[in-house]
Amino acid sequence: MMNFSKKLGGLFLLMAFATASVFGQGVPDQQEAPSDDELKQFIGVLQHIQLIDQLSQQQMVMAIQEEEMEVQRFVELMQAQQDPNQEVETTPEEKEKYDKVAGMIEQIQVDAQEEMESHIAESGLTIMRYQEISLQIQTDEALQQRFQELIQQL
Repeated sequence: MMNFSKKLGGLFLLMAFATASVFGQGVPDQQEAPSDDELKQFIGVLQHIQLIDQLSQQQMVMAIQEEEMEVQRFVELMQAQQDPNQEVETTPEEKEKYDKVAGMIEQIQVDAQEEMESHIAESGLTIMRYQEISLQIQTDEALQQRFQELIQQL
């Protein structure tokens, strides 16, 4: 069980890239502080997004395992591909498996991103407002406290 958690931890980095592309771009300067109702709405969306993220991570692990690769090895190859200074030896068969899995993971990320964006829109928030609230929570201690209190109430 602990090994599976470590695998998911490594894949969290993969998913972080996907969610960053949705939620990390073009975050505007801080705007109006959210009301409690808007924070509750944000919390509901955030919880659903976390669920989508968890399911996507599981799908990524399964995709890697279906190609009979170790998650740790896949992450190692991915990091080597992103860092030109890092060299990793690989066989043509392993490279083929990696490429296939990378394509599958990219599609999982695209699907998850679309589902996250859709859920935000369905909630009544815009992606821009979701980003604003997220940034405000990260930078405003008083808002962080309100956020935590509302989470405990829900």
